[in-house]
Amino acid sequence: MKTILITLAVVATALIGFTPQAEAGTKKEILRFVGHQFSKKNHHGHGHGHGHRAPYVVRTSEVCRSYQTRHGYRPCGSIYYYKVTTVTYRDYYSNGSSRTYTRTLS
Repeated sequence: MKTILITLAVVATALIGFTPQAEAGTKKEILRFVGHQFSKKNHHGHGHGHGHRAPYVVRTSEVCRSYQTRHGYRPCGSIYYYKVTTVTYRDYYSNGSSRTYTRTLS
């Protein structure tokens, strides 16, 4: 049992160390998955995975980044310009589905 735990710890560490930077959230999910594997065993060491676990984010990648110039009005009525960055991300889930969303950064 001790060697299995050590092996799992080494594998998890190796996976975390070789994860590409563009995949935000992957390290956290690996740790959550490894922790879940330990927590789903009862006191006899038998697993109780029933397949009812909700899908979770496996990785997140940046799809597109764009820059825009926008304008606003000062209280006195004069116009001013400012730049914003719009980033589109895609989350990939454990059940094979994905979700795309956009964030605007000032």
